[in-house]
Amino acid sequence: MIDRWPFRHGTALGIGVLVLLTVIVAVVMQASADRALPMGYAAAGEYSFADHCGGCHGSYAGGTEAGPDLVEASGAAPISAIAVERAIRDGAGAMPAVEGLDNQDLADIIAFVRYLQTDRP
Repeated sequence: MIDRWPFRHGTALGIGVLVLLTVIVAVVMQASADRALPMGYAAAGEYSFADHCGGCHGSYAGGTEAGPDLVEASGAAPISAIAVERAIRDGAGAMPAVEGLDNQDLADIIAFVRYLQTDRP
């Protein structure tokens, strides 16, 4: 008797598994893209930094009695953007979490601090 199904059972199962894996990969990639920060702009970050961070770290991140210098203290190796993001969102040590920042503000602040750390006269 001739089987009318064009695929063998193993082939159909393989295609189903492949489609399922493709959907899972797409969902995971979208979730990680949603978490990723947008491109930061140092010029905009200057204002956000002054508003949210300057009170403790100084307007140009040079440090005050309330917060450390973020420019000169980074001499050995720059801290990753993820670590900076976590410190700003969740707080670190004596630093409280910074409230009221969206992802763009956060990316801009990181870009501004990176600019100060790398573009010193």
